[in-house]
Amino acid sequence: MTLCQARCKIPPPVAKKTQFPSPAGGGLGWARCGGPSISKRSQHLRRNMTMAERALWRELRYDQLGCRFRRQHPIPPYIVDFACVEAKLIIEADGGQHGMAVDQARDRYLRRQGWRLLHLWNNDILENRSGVLQKIADLLVLGEARPPP
Repeated sequence: MTLCQARCKIPPPVAKKTQFPSPAGGGLGWARCGGPSISKRSQHLRRNMTMAERALWRELRYDQLGCRFRRQHPIPPYIVDFACVEAKLIIEADGGQHGMAVDQARDRYLRRQGWRLLHLWNNDILENRSGVLQKIADLLVLGEARPPP
């Protein structure tokens, strides 16, 4: 059991075979295992992060909050901005393009998979970094996701 799992009181993950819906719709397909395209897209997104994503990554990397975060992490058929696999916590840095029906369907899918989501506005990340980090730390310790204000 890792430090993060102990702090969050989360049992170790159980290996299970999960099938994912095809992003094109119509059943299960190549997205089941992600495929090479999702890996390449994830690498591209890591190389081309927004200013807010870079600022948040500087604070999350190297286990600075006691848990390991991954950036632009693929969870087929989606790629999330930041994920702590141990705590099953996803952090999304949201600009003006988020909040549409597609994002709501994506959030529902990820929640059904057992993930907790925290959406943060880019301007909050850039202008109120200590408050953002406190919110993330609270979620890691408490183990419950609260909607953003």
